[in-house]
Amino acid sequence: MSSGVGQKQDSSSELNMVLLGILTLTARFHPDLVRYVTHLQSSQHGNNRLRTPQPKSNPVAASDFFATALTTALGPLRTAMDTITVERVQAFLMLGLFEWSQGHESAWMYVGVAIRMAKIMKLELDDQRMGLLGTQASTQRQFRTRSAEVAIVRETRRRTMYSCFILDRLMSCGMYRALSTPAESLRIQLPCSEMAFDLSLDVYTGFLRVPEGFIQPQINDDSTLSQFTKLIEIWGDISAYSSRGGRSQENFPPWNSRSRFFELRVDLETFYDELPDTFALSRQNYYRHDNHQATNTYVSLHMLASICQIVLNREYLPFLPLRCHGPRGALDGTQPMLDHAPDGFWEESAEEVFRASRNVIDLTELCKDKLPLSSLTAFSIWLAGFMAVYARHFPHMDLKQKVTSQHVVDSVDMSSILEEEMVGTACQALRRATAYLPAAQSYLDNLEATNRYFSQARNPVSPSREILHSVEGPQDRMQRMDSTHRHKYASNAGRAAETHSFNIQKPSIVAWNRRGVLGIK
Repeated sequence: MSSGVGQKQDSSSELNMVLLGILTLTARFHPDLVRYVTHLQSSQHGNNRLRTPQPKSNPVAASDFFATALTTALGPLRTAMDTITVERVQAFLMLGLFEWSQGHESAWMYVGVAIRMAKIMKLELDDQRMGLLGTQASTQRQFRTRSAEVAIVRETRRRTMYSCFILDRLMSCGMYRALSTPAESLRIQLPCSEMAFDLSLDVYTGFLRVPEGFIQPQINDDSTLSQFTKLIEIWGDISAYSSRGGRSQENFPPWNSRSRFFELRVDLETFYDELPDTFALSRQNYYRHDNHQATNTYVSLHMLASICQIVLNREYLPFLPLRCHGPRGALDGTQPMLDHAPDGFWEESAEEVFRASRNVIDLTELCKDKLPLSSLTAFSIWLAGFMAVYARHFPHMDLKQKVTSQHVVDSVDMSSILEEEMVGTACQALRRATAYLPAAQSYLDNLEATNRYFSQARNPVSPSREILHSVEGPQDRMQRMDSTHRHKYASNAGRAAETHSFNIQKPSIVAWNRRGVLGIK
């Protein structure tokens, strides 16, 4: 097994893989590249008319063209597995990221290869091996000025390892996928700001988990990327909690400090409390980041924060609150202790869900054409749209009308819900994304099915439904549907949605069921 660390041979071919990876991720967004690839494939078709099918003239085909070129450049399987460099780790990560956006399960495999390569190179131990970690306060002297080249190399290696960490949590969390990069194994400081990276500044950003016995110097640099990294760890815990059964695994009510729900909510609150004002969600901060061409990470940070709030707090939200007069706990009757909630608990929990949904929709409107088109963004928009549809059908759950409005609620016309206000914004954004993200169309189809399902649940008309209603009381039906659909409704961001009574078997991150998370089933 060979390692490219410190080797100069074939450096240009290694860098070419990184360039091919960048083209794989970006070609679909550049019309000139799309036209170039279409023309190139047409020429090949003309020279080999009998064997080559007509090329697909669409943005995704352009990115797929470069993905194929990258897999070819990586070489045969034994070569690809036996040659280990930072550039190859990055190449596998970018292949995984592209395949994830297409809803392919191979994404998890590519990212897994990248993680194992990074571990063989000990990227997660760089700062420890290079003397950054010490056990005494005198370690301050180790933060002396280094050459610009060394600083860039070290930060590149850190960012590569943290990319493994982030994608591991986006793709591996779920009932059947264990994490490969525990947070405590990362003995490297968090990514630095773009300015510090560009200027090769010698900064200290802190650690995701401070090593035992390490006396920290003063943190003198922060960034949206390091904040995103902190949040992704919380998301990994939330998605694992939901995938493993959520409230059904609890022995204590959610307001009890011994419950896992309570612990996760505290983690989220602590993150928000410690988030610097510069990175908080606001129109002013968005424009500040936009001025420095740094909106992608900023938007992704707050999309993920909203996902965390929605997925956690909707855990106890009734799926079909047909006879509720306001927010309350789940209706399946499996946890009688939920009937004794502190005053205002359910109202506060529901408000968090709808406030987070509104944040996603407002951010989508604010970004307009600058909205980052990623699997994470598409899922967050779908999830917010779903909650807006839910609130439209059950407005008594959204007491402060975060994703509804009084004049819409008062309207008797329910035929155009998918075009109204908040839901309409989500649907429009997903329609714009369909050319680049196949899952976007599936999300749209799911929102339509969701709307139909809630309409039918509120206004049952079929004979079979009438017979069912005659043999069971409304409360029985409510509990049965709540329990059944909470355990059927699945999701995996980046997968296509197949909806049958909300049994989403291939879609997009955790909704009302627990299967795979944020990427693959």
